[in-house]
Amino acid sequence: MPFPPEMQPKEISFPPLPLTIREIAENDKRRAILAPVAVCTPEIMRLAKAIRDWIATDLPGAAVYGKMRNGKTWGVEYAVAMLPHLLDMPLGIVRWEMDTEHERTPSRREFIQDRLVQAGCYAISHRDIAQLKRRLYDHLEGIAMKAGTHRLLLVMDEAQVLNLTHYLVLKGICIQLVKRKLMPFVLLVGHPELSDVSTGFVETSAVHLLARFFCREHWFRGVAKEDFSTVLPGFDEPDQDDGTCSVQREFPTAWNAGFRVAGLASSYIKAIEAIESKQQVKGGLRLPMEYMRISLAVLLQQCQESGKDPGKLEASDVLEAIHSSGFFKVLMYYTKAEEHESDLDKNWFKHSTPKRKS
Repeated sequence: MPFPPEMQPKEISFPPLPLTIREIAENDKRRAILAPVAVCTPEIMRLAKAIRDWIATDLPGAAVYGKMRNGKTWGVEYAVAMLPHLLDMPLGIVRWEMDTEHERTPSRREFIQDRLVQAGCYAISHRDIAQLKRRLYDHLEGIAMKAGTHRLLLVMDEAQVLNLTHYLVLKGICIQLVKRKLMPFVLLVGHPELSDVSTGFVETSAVHLLARFFCREHWFRGVAKEDFSTVLPGFDEPDQDDGTCSVQREFPTAWNAGFRVAGLASSYIKAIEAIESKQQVKGGLRLPMEYMRISLAVLLQQCQESGKDPGKLEASDVLEAIHSSGFFKVLMYYTKAEEHESDLDKNWFKHSTPKRKS
């Protein structure tokens, strides 16, 4: 029997359900505007040539310092990859990195085990530390033999957290490799505080470590104003097999009309000069590579969202993008010159003579 009119059920309307994460993603797809490719810079070339000269003159070790986000890890990686070509000879390369996430520094055993694992050997469970050392020496020798050379480059990143025990272990590794007719070169890479280690070695009469690991010291810095015209064209280089770059794929109309990232160089120079003037920066401000990359991505993303022609970007747009990158929050850190930072390749003996006590 049908319901009487007054009892007819009413249609119930539910509010629209919120979009799921998948639907949101489908409605707002966004690719990375800049491809994750390394761009060679004059700073990287300067570093590569310095390392080449150090190895070619048979130095035992050197240190590279750089402030955070200057891109020194990528820079060292790029420079190291160029070395066999620059040296015109094979080179065994081992990349090590200290763990900076834990407050406790690794013990001697843990340090050796970490070096084994990062060099590609996972047999690290032996109880006898002497046996672990022999495995490490054998493995490093094998890397050199596989490369067809007697030269080994041992790169130690985040070296600012090394302690005296670690340096002594590294020294022992080098001595044993030399006994095996190999020529190791240790490249320390770290934050500016790594520079203080050399002074500490003098004060603790550990000059033998200074002479081995700090024969030369090199500062890796950000992008100088005069280098924007050299660095920015790297983002126009093809990064796909079809010969296109990410900017070309994202902005085909502007690209066909002649837009190139290289054309932003003058705007970047003007933006940096504006920051220098307002902040009264002396000696020139260098923009860390990572902040430059972020600011460029911000610029292009804003063009993508607003429909603005990237070919019409101005210095004011670049300045705003640098601000959006977060650089202004750490500006004072980068405007403060570290001691000896202007001395690009100093000799260790400048620090090796302790001051006489009066």
